[in-house]
Amino acid sequence: MTEEEKQALPPVRQPLVLNHGSHGKSLYMGAHLTKIEGVPENTGKALIQQLTENTENPSYIYRHHWQVHDVVVWDNLSVMHRATPFENQKYGRTMIRTAIGCREKLHFDTVIGTDGNL
Repeated sequence: MTEEEKQALPPVRQPLVLNHGSHGKSLYMGAHLTKIEGVPENTGKALIQQLTENTENPSYIYRHHWQVHDVVVWDNLSVMHRATPFENQKYGRTMIRTAIGCREKLHFDTVIGTDGNL
């Protein structure tokens, strides 16, 4: 990112643990996570590395092998997802995003920052 792009998108505090009430908890993490607020820097980086490595465990990974007419739905608050390259000049793809309301309030148990300035 250029400096101009960084200034246009300043770092924000995000929850690390989402409490879904009766549905349990999930981690809200990804490449944006660089710091855990209130945790010493070295400890936080080690925890982030451990959590990230845990998400890369093959038993936790679902890789979809696309076929015509497939539909895939996931919960952004509970699933880390990454796109993989595909032949977009050869094959079309329609992406539709929906949002579903939640009756229960989410509880943010831990707050994180994206850089040392937060």
